[in-house]
Amino acid sequence: MAGLGGRCSETGMDRKAFQEQLARTGSYDTASDGNPRSRCERMLGWSDGYYYWRIFRVVYSGHCYSKRGQFGVETWADHSYGIHRAVEACGGRIIIDGMDLVAALGVRPVVYVGNHMSLLETLLIPVMALQFNYLATVVKESLVKYPIFGTVMRAVEPVTVSRRNPREDLKMVLEKGKEFLGAGRSVLIFPQSTRSRTIDPADFNSLGAKLAQRSNVPLVPVAVKTDFHGIGRWARDVGRIDRKKALHFRFGAPMDVEGNGREAHRKTVDFITGALAEWGCQVETEQ
Repeated sequence: MAGLGGRCSETGMDRKAFQEQLARTGSYDTASDGNPRSRCERMLGWSDGYYYWRIFRVVYSGHCYSKRGQFGVETWADHSYGIHRAVEACGGRIIIDGMDLVAALGVRPVVYVGNHMSLLETLLIPVMALQFNYLATVVKESLVKYPIFGTVMRAVEPVTVSRRNPREDLKMVLEKGKEFLGAGRSVLIFPQSTRSRTIDPADFNSLGAKLAQRSNVPLVPVAVKTDFHGIGRWARDVGRIDRKKALHFRFGAPMDVEGNGREAHRKTVDFITGALAEWGCQVETEQ
């Protein structure tokens, strides 16, 4: 969908070529095979204001499509890739690996379990995952009530949790998630209670492993580093952009969840904390 990121963005790899490369090679790196920046992007990409303008254009376009009932899988993937291009246009380096492990499953639905660092993983993972099957993201119910952005979130039918009643949230995710998985739709879960720059294994609940076990689908761990996009002081979704920090997405080998799921949960947390430690993030030691 040309123009999602503005006139300055109409260069380089298109969305389908990006997805095909991920499925074929399993990896991507802006520095080696990403999109060249246009003259306009080189002139304006240093500005955080330009970055948020690009993000807003994509979200508002999604809002308009959603209002018309036209926000389907292809449109969602296009808009997610529009966010990808906005990041690169403003000097962000995106590094992805392990997608070949997911591609090997074909269209079999999975439960993705990842850490939560900023708004970006919610916006960027869809273009990576939607090439295999439709996706349902577990999100706070407050997100679907946001002006403009909430319209898009409602259009993609997420699993919403209140974060006020853990027992009700557990019931909602297990019931709704199992329903989606049974219909061939993958589920993306961020088990931490909130976004965090540091990684504490104690903050990860085992909901993803429980859902995968009950639905008899593979669990795919996803390590995420998106502190390129800062958390704002007054508005959490609007913080300073740190162009020195690369964005990392690492997908682990799919695993079958057996028994009570504790072993799969442990392996998932170990995979995520190991990747984050490799990328220089602070990892808390379990007491």
